[in-house]
This record gives sequence, structure tokens and C-alpha cells, in this order.
Amino acid sequence: MVVDEVDFTRQERSQFNFRLNQFVEGPRVDRPETLRDVIAAIRGAQESGEAHTVFRLDGVKWFYSVVDLPGTGALLTIFDRVDGLGAQVHRTRGAADAVFRLTCDGASNVLSVDDRFCEAIGVRPQDLYGRPVRQILHPDSRADGLEGWFEALEHGTATRRLLFASATEQGRSGWYQATCSFRDDSPESEVDMVLVDVTADVRAAEQLREREADLRTMAATVPMGIFRATRDGKLLYQNARLAEVFGLDTSESIPVDRVVTLDDEPVLDALTRMLSVSPEAVLDTQLTVDDQVRYVRLRVQVVQNTAGEFDIVGSAEDLTVEIERKVRLESEALTDPVTGAANRRSLELTLDEAISSWSAEAPVAVLLCDLDGFKQVNDSLGHEAGDAVIAEVAARLQKMCRQSDLVARLGGDEFVVLAREMPDYDHAMEFAERILPALRKPFHFEDSIIELSGSIGVAMTSPESTVLSILQMADHAMYEAKRSGRNQARPYHSPDATNALSPLALRRDLRKAITDDSLDLAFQPIYGLDTDRYQSAEALLRWNHPTQGWISPSVLIPIAEQSGLIRDLGDWVISTAIGSASLVNNGATFADAIRVGVNISAIQLGRPELIDSVQAALEFHGVPPQSIAFELTESYLIDQVDNARETLDALSDLGITLAIDDFGTGYATLDYLLSMPIDAVKIDPTFTERLSNPRALTMVKGLTSACRELDMEVIIEGVENEQQLEWAREAGATHAQGYHLGHPVSIDGLHRNVAERNVA
Repeated sequence: MVVDEVDFTRQERSQFNFRLNQFVEGPRVDRPETLRDVIAAIRGAQESGEAHTVFRLDGVKWFYSVVDLPGTGALLTIFDRVDGLGAQVHRTRGAADAVFRLTCDGASNVLSVDDRFCEAIGVRPQDLYGRPVRQILHPDSRADGLEGWFEALEHGTATRRLLFASATEQGRSGWYQATCSFRDDSPESEVDMVLVDVTADVRAAEQLREREADLRTMAATVPMGIFRATRDGKLLYQNARLAEVFGLDTSESIPVDRVVTLDDEPVLDALTRMLSVSPEAVLDTQLTVDDQVRYVRLRVQVVQNTAGEFDIVGSAEDLTVEIERKVRLESEALTDPVTGAANRRSLELTLDEAISSWSAEAPVAVLLCDLDGFKQVNDSLGHEAGDAVIAEVAARLQKMCRQSDLVARLGGDEFVVLAREMPDYDHAMEFAERILPALRKPFHFEDSIIELSGSIGVAMTSPESTVLSILQMADHAMYEAKRSGRNQARPYHSPDATNALSPLALRRDLRKAITDDSLDLAFQPIYGLDTDRYQSAEALLRWNHPTQGWISPSVLIPIAEQSGLIRDLGDWVISTAIGSASLVNNGATFADAIRVGVNISAIQLGRPELIDSVQAALEFHGVPPQSIAFELTESYLIDQVDNARETLDALSDLGITLAIDDFGTGYATLDYLLSMPIDAVKIDPTFTERLSNPRALTMVKGLTSACRELDMEVIIEGVENEQQLEWAREAGATHAQGYHLGHPVSIDGLHRNVAERNVA
């Protein structure tokens, strides 16, 4: 059924072609070319007593009813039998069978009625004759029917959509488009009523309204913004939540021109670019409202509207809390909580980037600053005073640095300054000398005046540098500054490259250093979490070359391996460490004895004479085997070295503690814990950095629990601050090691620190 009501006074009817002629069959007289021709033909039929006429188009019967509405023009109603003409008219299927005619007198009593209509509503025609039409109307439509009747009396015609009631169970109630026309030529002022069954349309419209109401209800209750907009950003619909998502009052409109992506691209430009590739897009945006940034994720899709134009529909999700949390976590992960400066992780990332982009025109200087006498601040005034001093040091360093430089806190009272574009050591040392007075300036805490100084080690990056090697170089230089009297800066080596020794000369000097006993060991204490006391220390190899300064183990060990000196060097380290254990434990009871750990490689384990050498050293220095620990490095090679496992069993039988070093890096596996006589596990520092992650903490908890069940010690390495120490406790570790608990010191310093800590 097609029902098309058009006020043609808005058109120039003589110019308006209804385009029906392209569908017309038959002689030219039956082919209406313009709307005026159609109206004239149908009016002629109406004047001859017909309320409607039949026109055959394209083999289909079309029913027209045309009336003149004073002051408004012509009202044209068209009904078709099947789907018809296309874009020029609205269509509904099966129309002709649902068009009925009913005639009434001036009092609205039924004179004649279509049998099919009676059948539809379940009543006999003879039961309707002489009865008012309103009696077969549903009560809800009687008022509209009466209003339409009076309108027809006044204007000659009227159209209403009315609900006719079912008279029997076999009939059905239905909606009909009723067009009433008074026939002036009838002596009884009869009324022709053309009824068109529009029940399906009405119910479809009701369902549509219900769906729209449901959709609007859903849109109003979902916890996100819902909107429809044109491609140029004009909002056509938005739920109340949309404004809230953008941080606005519900009465405010979205300032689309101020919404930008996280990269500051205007949102409309970004959407245009993305939607040109795909009809769907997801985009994170931001809007600043009252100096507060709101982050919103848009999910949009292109849809075509009824006019054939393309709109955008989508949702808006508030990401402000999520993104702020992410930014905060990223900042916390790279920021020292006490000073606000960069932390070790941030330093390593920045330094790695600087080394990767190294150029001879703009090398980077690494200045490692350590406060002299800081321990007394914590001991005498407490950690609150210590934190205040540390924060002030960071502020002073920041003030002295350029914007391109980086100030980072390694932990404890150690800071690193990355000074970019330092041409050479001379300029770097000049910068370090300017920092020293800032560290000597008195610190004020409450009523106390605190006077400290600083020792600074300076190293310069090169294309061959690594993060570890350059920090070790700066660390060696810093300790040289301390040994030389403190309150000074020292370079890692001479800035004159001509002073550098060849590998051959270094091998010669290393052989002489082993023979002359001019190498050195530093000891980093290991703290017992169960006893709150220092219980052991790790021996670390140091070589202070007469002309080159401190040479890193990362340089020293490869020289020893290439020259065949690694066995002699290993024997020297083991013998010296055992002797140091004798010195540090001199006069100590067994309960207070410090265990000294020595790194031992798989190559050393493969030497048959190792057991004899160890026994001889223990007997010579009078040290019980329980005072020595061997930390296994290169554990991934143990299976490939002959006699390695037999040697480990013999060392264990001797009473020496065996520990897996750097556990968790991929080389050491649980298989070693099950198949070897292991007494301790040292968790690699990379795991310590991740203990803030609940999953990493849970994993370490599980490992420590298993190791404790196997009566093994668990040592957390790389403890840089108090928070990591607390995490180590929470994980269930037995020991902790790191700069927060103690820097590598000489044997005398170890003895002194252990005594002080144990007394405290």
C-alpha cells in the first residue's frame, strides 16, 4: 500500500512531473504526464459520482482519491496493489486488497459497506446498516473520529487514522486510514469513506517507537557516552553521559574544536584520516577543562542516514583514571620517591640511549657522586634527616645542571649526573669541581646544621661502552677519590689517549700484579633478614693499575682468559678471600663469624687440583670451611665441564657453602637446585627491580618458600632502597645485598661496618 500525502502548493504544480509516465502502458490518453493531468482526471471521476478511480500503470491497478482542501491545495492519496514506482513514492505490499469503501448518511449512519471490510472486523454487513460508524470504532479512536467528521462537515473532506474494534473473536481490530468526503450532489449529504488498512504500518511504527525508546533508555543508562554526529563534527544526538565523560556539565555542548588526540592532532582531522581507510576507528583523545585534562577513548563507525548522507555514530569511554594511573606508574617506575630525581632504571635507559647515539662531537660524561660521612646523619639524627639531606642534594645538583643533563639517584647517598656534550675529561672534571662546593654547603634540618662533602668519580662514554662498564668506571674513580682523602673528584683514567696501554702491556702488568700481590678485593656486606645483622660478604676483584687507574673486572677478566692467566688469577682470589675471612673473623665467635663469598667459574671447577688448593688455603689461614662460600657463575656451562659436578660434591662434603649466582637470568634453572648440592640462591637484581609487580613478588615468594623447605638460603641482590628491602622481607628472603645495605669496602672497612651494625 502506498500512502503519500503532499501539500503541492509548495511546488509549482505545472512544473512538477510525478514521473509516472515512464511506467504507463497503453494509449497516450491513459498516460498522465504531469500531476495536473492526474488531478484533472481524478476530479472528473469524482464529479461523475466516483469517490475514487482506477488507473492502470505498468500492468498494475492504482487507486487515486483526490480532494481540494481550501487554502492548502490538493490532497492526493495513492494506493497500490504491489510494490511500485521506486524513489518517488512510499510503498507497502498488498495494498489493493486492503482498500475498502463505506458510505454514510449525514448523521454518520452506515448506508453501504464493503463486504471484505465486514469480514475483516468480524461483522455481517446487515448488522452495520443504519448504525453509526462510531459504534464500530475502538473507544480510543472515537474522539478522533468525531473530530474528523466535523472537519469534513466544515471543509468537505478529512483524513484520520482510526482504530476499528473487532466485533467477534474471528475478526480483528485494526488501524485504517479513513478519508471522508461529503458529496454535495447527494440529497442525503452522503459521505464516502475510503478505508485503507494501515494496521501493519501502525504496529511497525509502534514497534519502531518502542525500539527507539528502548535504545534511548539503554543509551541513558550505559556507563559511557553515546552520540551521533555529522562528518564535520555537528552533534545530532548525545546521551547525558557524553558530557560527563568529557568532564562537562550535562547542559554544555562538546567543544569539538578543542578535542585533540594524545599527539595533539585535532580529532576531526584524525578521524577523517582514519575513516578514509576503514569505516571503523578507535581513537584516544584529550580535552582540557578548567586546567584539568580528560582522556576519552572514541569508538566510531560510519553509517548512512535516510538522506543518503554519511554520519558518525560512536561511544566515548572515560580513560582519565586509567591513563593518569599509567602515567603515574611509569613516572614512579622511573623516579626516585625521596628526591623526585631519576632512579637507577631511568638512568640506565637514558645512558643506554646516549651510548647508542654516541658521537665524537658530543660524548657524555658520567659523574658518580657519593656523600662523605652521610652514615652519621642517619645514625645521629634519624632517617627523616637523612631523607631531607638526600632531597636537598638532588635539588642542588638539578640547579647546577643544564636542561639536557640528567640527575639520578642510584640509592643511598649515591647520585649520578649525565652531562651531555662534554668534549673531554678536562671539561668533565671542571664541571665536577664546580659541584663539590655545592655538596660542602651546610644542610639545615630542624635545629641541626649538617656539614658534609662529596667524592666524585668521572668517566667518559665511548662507542665500546656499556651501561655496566661506564658505571663501573665511574664507581672505581669515585672510590679512588675517597681513598685519596675524599672531598675531591677523580677521573677514571688519564684524558691523554697516548697513555693507554696496549693489550700486550696489560697482560704483562696483570701477570706482574698477580705475582706481586698488588691486586685487591673489595667486600660488599650481605645482610641477614632473619637476624638483622651482617652475616656474610661477597669478595669483588679490584685492580688499581699504576698508570691507568681502576680497571673494571669486565676488562680484567677477558685479559686473564686470553693470556692464560685466569687459573692463576682464580687461585689468587680464592686464597686472598680465605685470608680475608681469617682477618675479619679474628676473635669472633662462631655465631658472629662472617662468611666470605667468592665467585668461581665453571672452568675453575673443572680443575682436578682445585680441592687440594682450597684445603691448603683453609689450613694455612686456619679458617673453617663454613666461613667460605663459592658463588657459581656461568652455571649454564657446568654440564659441559668435566669433573665439575664431582668437584661440587667434594666442596660440599668439605663444608663450603655453594650458591647459585644471578638466579633467574635464564642460565640457572631449577634442575641445579635438585641435582647439585646447592645451599643458597642469589636472586638476580633484575628481579629485585620488578618486586613492585605483584606477579613478580608472588613468583619470588614461591621460590623462597620452596628453597626454605629445602633448607636453602635466599639472597635478594640489588637492594637499592628501603622499599626494596621491605619487598625482600615480604618475599620471604633470608638475606639481602645491595647499595642500600652497604657499598663494597676494604677488609678493614668491612670489619668496621660489621662491628658497628652488629652493635646497633
